Amino acid sequence: MQNANAEQEARRAEEERNAIEEAEAAMRAEDERKAMQKAHEEEAWRAEEQRKAIDKVEEAMQAEEDNKAIQKAHEEEARRAEAERDAIQQAEGARRAEEESKALQKAEEARRAEEERHSIQEAPGRAEAPRSAVITAKGDPHLQNVFGERFDLMRPGRHVLIQIPQGAGVQSTLLRVEADARQMGLPCAPDVYLEDLNITGASVDAKWSGGLHFHAEDAHGETPHWEQFGEIELKVVHGRTQKGINYLNLLVKHLGRSRFAVGGLLGLDDHTEAETPLEDCARRHLDLSSDVTAELT
Repeated sequence: MQNANAEQEARRAEEERNAIEEAEAAMRAEDERKAMQKAHEEEAWRAEEQRKAIDKVEEAMQAEEDNKAIQKAHEEEARRAEAERDAIQQAEGARRAEEESKALQKAEEARRAEEERHSIQEAPGRAEAPRSAVITAKGDPHLQNVFGERFDLMRPGRHVLIQIPQGAGVQSTLLRVEADARQMGLPCAPDVYLEDLNITGASVDAKWSGGLHFHAEDAHGETPHWEQFGEIELKVVHGRTQKGINYLNLLVKHLGRSRFAVGGLLGLDDHTEAETPLEDCARRHLDLSSDVTAELT
């Protein structure tokens, strides 16, 4: 009996030991499983962090590339705009040069046509003044044209003093001097003075865009100076009579040196109307030593 009991006790002890070992093995397996799971989670977290870091780097690189592309596009647009601006300026310069060339060509054609229609040497009773002759306009005012003819400007209004070439249109005009003559004093008192002068034409626009414009009331004490347009020189001088009337004097040098026929009251144009007083107004004799003077050389 004792041996049977001892054997049973031994079996129970063995079973308990096996159970304990199995339990310990299960615990170890669970611990290993948890450790492996934790390792996997940590690995996945590190992989996610690395992926995020890579995404940030790639986003930064893409942003940098986009900025460079935008900057390059802006630079290219600026270069195109500059090239277009240069092309426009060159085209404008070429257009102006072409217009000036056409104006000179038209003026030359007009000069030749005028010479064919009307030769100065064939004009009856007229002889052209020498190129160095002094052509004067004195009084209110008294004029002397390129033929040496003297006459008084008696009719107020706008008068063309110089037109080169004679009879040329606006596009073909090289030099044009237009005056506004006004009557001062009593309604029929023939005291006519030059109050405004406009100097225009292709030769003038080459130096002064839009031409030169003078007004008798704009005198501010400036020193008058000569302006040269081709062979011809012009100067406008402000004056004032003893009665307080402001006026303009026009001085011209080398008018006879023009390569073209000279029109206007100081050129070859007829001055009959300009020296005729307005209707119903009697002409008053004037002292030729009046203080209003304009000299043209």
